[in-house]
Amino acid sequence: MEGSPKPRFFCVLAVPRTGSSLLNHVLSTIPEMTACAELFHPTYHGEFPDGERCVLSRRSGLDLSDEAAFAAWKRAHPVATLEAIHEGARGQRIVTFKVFPSHLNPGLLESDLMAHDDIAFAILRRRPIESFVSGSKADAVGAFNGRDTTGIKPELSAEVFVAWARKTWRWYRWCEAGLEKYGKSPVRIGYERDLNRKSGIEAVRHLIALLAPLQLGPLSEPSTLYQSGPQDREARYQDRVANWSAFETAVRSRADGAKLLDWAERSR
Repeated sequence: MEGSPKPRFFCVLAVPRTGSSLLNHVLSTIPEMTACAELFHPTYHGEFPDGERCVLSRRSGLDLSDEAAFAAWKRAHPVATLEAIHEGARGQRIVTFKVFPSHLNPGLLESDLMAHDDIAFAILRRRPIESFVSGSKADAVGAFNGRDTTGIKPELSAEVFVAWARKTWRWYRWCEAGLEKYGKSPVRIGYERDLNRKSGIEAVRHLIALLAPLQLGPLSEPSTLYQSGPQDREARYQDRVANWSAFETAVRSRADGAKLLDWAERSR
């Protein structure tokens, strides 16, 4: 927005299993950024440097060892949390974080974050059916990172998919409408286009160029960047599950099922 201050904060709006952990890793390697991952997750306590912990404790009035109380305070006071982290880092870095649908009350997300002048936004998307399959695999193995899931072939539920797809579609539509209301122009990051299967340095260079319209910079490249491969090496998402044909038939037989599956199979 014209006349707005240079952003001190960078928020990524997404849903789980969209490549947000990979994006957070890439952001964390940029020297001018402090990547806080799921800062407002209901059970995320965070590992903060001493300077940031001191300011967070002072602003919250809490002993941060009371993890449940600290997590609740962060979710009730998102701007105060961000300001404390920025102050603790001596104002020298852009504080980056991601928000999923369950992290913050929607009204608070809109009134405190979307309306804030110096928070820049990105919307991260992945082909929705791939996010759903990936989440099903993570639920099956009980792990969300650091696990090769290629050999895991869950059976998908049409009922669960339809509920998930409706919620996910509504979340992204709500995010777009909220940002438009406050005159925010988010950068759109596509997992398949911008993150997947890029080398470490290639990914960070591409991301820095992609973020340029947000005027966060200048942003510097790291000297090195390690990047692991995808958790699932199966090329086709249809082959990542045990019952694709039956699942597809069941979904398309439900009210709005065909429309939702068509939407989910489109690449972002």
